[in-house]
Amino acid sequence: MVCTVDASRSHAAAKSAAVRIEHLRNLLNIATVEYHIVMASVVPSETDILCEACGYTLNGLPGNSNCPECGSTIESSTTAAGRGMTGFEQRSGLSSFVATTIAVLLRPKKFYRALATRKSHPAAEWFAQRHRFIAAFLFTGAGLGYALWLESMRMRPRMLSRDSLALPMFWLFGSIGLYFLMTGITRLAAWLSSMEGAYWGMRLPLPVVQRCLRYHTAAYLPIAIVANILVWGWRFAVSFWPMLAIYGVHFAVSLSVAVVLSAWYLFWMYMVAMRNTRYANV
Repeated sequence: MVCTVDASRSHAAAKSAAVRIEHLRNLLNIATVEYHIVMASVVPSETDILCEACGYTLNGLPGNSNCPECGSTIESSTTAAGRGMTGFEQRSGLSSFVATTIAVLLRPKKFYRALATRKSHPAAEWFAQRHRFIAAFLFTGAGLGYALWLESMRMRPRMLSRDSLALPMFWLFGSIGLYFLMTGITRLAAWLSSMEGAYWGMRLPLPVVQRCLRYHTAAYLPIAIVANILVWGWRFAVSFWPMLAIYGVHFAVSLSVAVVLSAWYLFWMYMVAMRNTRYANV
């Protein structure tokens, strides 16, 4: 009987200890989650030195040492970061405009990794304005081509005509309206990106995001070109081979796919820009 009582007491004590350990584990998990939430809300100041490879704060460390977190040299995040003004900012012209556009489109990671984020130049806004105007002109042209196709299919009233002033007037005012719309959307995106970065504890001040998005406007160019090739190419193909008109549904589906892929491409270019500038010090 004594052995049975002792065994019961031992079992109850072990069970109580297990419950206490589980309770302590839950408290530790909650504390860990709360710690990460608090840490995520702390945004590094502009005077903090961040490791460009991992984002670790390097304040107070010797300039010739390495990052304690990832082992990267501190110089690669400061004096040897390799960030500077773009070619278009150094010498504004047609050739530098084309070269900078090619750099953004073909080597976006390398471009934003070398972009000076704490410096500004009026040429960056000029670059964005020109690309917005080109994109607005091309997008409006693609939209008018699509509208003409709908008219040819008699799905809409005939309001446009190549023999009147309607088409160029729509093209002109449509381009102007789309230009200002794209400008407003870019400013809104910059403001929201800066706020979201602060929420997650990333140092993405509004001027830095705006500078990145000015060069991000170059990403509209290939999308606008593809849109015009699809729309006007289809119209010319149908004009030469009228029997292709029966595949109009396939054409509409291809446009829908192009829209989805374009949205993904713009977002991917946006993420490349943010990821390669969020830890920049220069």
